[in-house]
Amino acid sequence: MRHQFIGTYSGVTRMYPRRHWKIEPAPITIDLFDPKFRPWFVNAESAPKDIVFLIDYSGSVKGPTMHLIKITMMYILSTLSPNDFFFGVYFNSVFAPVLPCANGTFLPATTSNKKVPFFSRLNTRIYFTIFYFFYFTTSYMAHN
Repeated sequence: MRHQFIGTYSGVTRMYPRRHWKIEPAPITIDLFDPKFRPWFVNAESAPKDIVFLIDYSGSVKGPTMHLIKITMMYILSTLSPNDFFFGVYFNSVFAPVLPCANGTFLPATTSNKKVPFFSRLNTRIYFTIFYFFYFTTSYMAHN
């Protein structure tokens, strides 16, 4: 066996053969290494999965709430391995994919796909207004 990595959920990490651990400069006192986010840990502990992001993009979701949605999605994307697939849709007055290049299919969670400007599409907001509500109700009542 050439290399062996052992990581636990509590953060303990062992490597074989041993490797000299780089000590950060004095101003940086926190060790940010967490084995749970390493590709070898993620691939070993989980089966491939398909993730669908369903994003509420109505007029009530703005400011800090939208920021938290984006941060949560980035965190989830960072935990996906290349064996996983993801797709995102948003809804308000319309229901549309976040990434039009996906053609309604799941994308593999490779590094290049996760770097796609996934959130730039969310900046062009189509607000849900009362007009859509009245238009939908009157057209529905006219046909039924």
